[in-house]
Amino acid sequence: MKNKLLLFILLIVVLTITVFSANYEKKFYKEVPIDSIKNFKFQNVNGPIVIEPSKTGKIVVDAIIKGKNKYNVEKTNIDISKSFKTLSVEVNLPHKSKVNVAFYLKLPETLNVKVSSVNGKISSEGNYKFFSYTTVNGRIIVNNDIGAGKIKTVNGSSEIHTTKRLTGNLYVSTVNGSVRVYLGRADNLSVEAKTINGSVKIEHPDLKVTGKKSFFPFFPGKVKGEGKNPEYKLSVSTINGSIRILNE
Repeated sequence: MKNKLLLFILLIVVLTITVFSANYEKKFYKEVPIDSIKNFKFQNVNGPIVIEPSKTGKIVVDAIIKGKNKYNVEKTNIDISKSFKTLSVEVNLPHKSKVNVAFYLKLPETLNVKVSSVNGKISSEGNYKFFSYTTVNGRIIVNNDIGAGKIKTVNGSSEIHTTKRLTGNLYVSTVNGSVRVYLGRADNLSVEAKTINGSVKIEHPDLKVTGKKSFFPFFPGKVKGEGKNPEYKLSVSTINGSIRILNE
């Protein structure tokens, strides 16, 4: 009798764990012809975002929606709308749900790209006309040649790799996290890097470095670097974290 009771309790426990740990999943896929679209605006809440150049000339939005609550997964919508020359993509979650939406975006490099999220890593490749990547909690990684842009996070590090000269101003900022920028050529740049709690290092053959980090609390340290023909500005800042601007 006791053995049957223990077996019954064990079965209930296993079923309970299975139910509450189950992950429900829904897929989303959409291709949009670029036509007259010049701007791409994207908003996510929870989940990683991967951005790559489109080889077909179309805007591709590929997503996997996951969660432990089937109802919340089914009710999560990805809304795509077009207004004039802007294509907007926005995730709408049920109230207080914890659904995770992972995106794989393929975008033509002729676009101005603006991507924002709350929780999740942003990874990007491609030389877009202009880009803006923002997240609250998550890391931002940008690879390949880039033009003008902005990178902003609150809790998370940023890392940028580019093999050629920047073709516009680049602004990188975070509150809690380090910043790493690896530059191929930097002779056309005026660089400014500043932090409050952390070290700053600029080490690149194209840059003449001036300035030293302050060791006094509440006074941000600032280091500058200047190329031979400064045309664009690279501005990097953090409050709690180190900054490195190095040769790629």
